[in-house]
Amino acid sequence: MAKKWKALTKRENRLLLASVIFLALEVLLRFIPGMRFSALLCLCAAAVLFIFYLLEHFARRGHRAAAWCELALIAALLLGFSLFTVLETMVVRGSFADESDAPVSAVIVLGAGVNGETPSLSLRTRIDAAAAYLARHPDVPVILSGGQGPGEAITEAECMRRALVSRGVDEDQLHLEERSASTEENLRFSREMLEGLGVDLTQRVAIVTSDYHLCRARLMWGGASTAVPAHMPSALYFRCLSVNYYIREAFGLAAYFVYGGQ
Repeated sequence: MAKKWKALTKRENRLLLASVIFLALEVLLRFIPGMRFSALLCLCAAAVLFIFYLLEHFARRGHRAAAWCELALIAALLLGFSLFTVLETMVVRGSFADESDAPVSAVIVLGAGVNGETPSLSLRTRIDAAAAYLARHPDVPVILSGGQGPGEAITEAECMRRALVSRGVDEDQLHLEERSASTEENLRFSREMLEGLGVDLTQRVAIVTSDYHLCRARLMWGGASTAVPAHMPSALYFRCLSVNYYIREAFGLAAYFVYGGQ
């Protein structure tokens, strides 16, 4: 009897945990902007717990296949977590600025969302990082890369140009790439523009983007590059948002290895 009660409690605990996770999902979606990916992970976690609950239910009723399915699911989860750990380690290790301030042949600033004509939080951090870097490198050509998406009254490149010029960057130094709609296009079109400007692309190029995005961007670039990370503000909400982006980026890196640039 005690054994049966223990097994029943375990099943009930799984249902309770799944319910708590669903509640966390609702909170993330309704009250914390920018956490949609974390909410999706909560949904997946709750679904997995519910599947375990069902498998144990069928196993208790004598369905032997249910026990094998549970073992297979555990093995798949362990494999997935191992792969995620490897990818997340790559993302984190790639998020730091290079220690040396080596000479570069050009700078590429990758765009992010624009709300009307106002830069989003991610784009503001990239503009801040670019302005600080260009203050130390005033004589190199700069590609501002980013097209115009839904909800954007101007291109991301134009938004960055306005912000950088207002901070004293020489407008003649800035070149706008306004066609791209993905990281792969950012870098491909920027490469074409730099070749047209006569830049020696065998030399090091500085890539300015969000810290969590640097690993994938530099892999896509393929050549010698310098990392110029843009960091989120230090307030608690932004730290939580940054964790959300770092976790999401591991999946983006996996998609890059499987499907190529996005």
